[in-house]
Amino acid sequence: MSPDARRLAAPPEADDDDPRVTGLMTTRILGITADADLMSALRLMAERGVQHLPVFDGPRCCGLLFEIDIVEHLAVGEPAQRSTGPIAHLVRPAAAVTTAARRSDVARAMQETRLDAVLVTEHGRLAGIVTTTDVIASLASPAAQHPSGGDTS
Repeated sequence: MSPDARRLAAPPEADDDDPRVTGLMTTRILGITADADLMSALRLMAERGVQHLPVFDGPRCCGLLFEIDIVEHLAVGEPAQRSTGPIAHLVRPAAAVTTAARRSDVARAMQETRLDAVLVTEHGRLAGIVTTTDVIASLASPAAQHPSGGDTS
């Protein structure tokens, strides 16, 4: 597929049609460290109702842990290692955009990486996360349907 064919088919007509990522992202970050064990990560996801966890190595976010990767590992992983050991081997690098990015930038990043979450950074530090659920909610919101009454960020 050519790079041009992968671009969004209908670019937004105005900035109001393409809100800034700061209006979409989740800023209350629930994260975990790469040395955490698998069952702790799964329990945390289940308790908080999340499908993605930013993974930290000290203050630096080194990627994302996806619920689907944990489930796959538990279903088909080596029996002796299914529920033990650190999560580090399941962490995926994730696309990142800055807080100046727009919804279309997030959609492109998701399309290019084939992942359903994008990290949002500010000055090199994690500021939030945007998932496909956030993008869809922003498209379905009344403000998205009537830009003149919506977010002006």
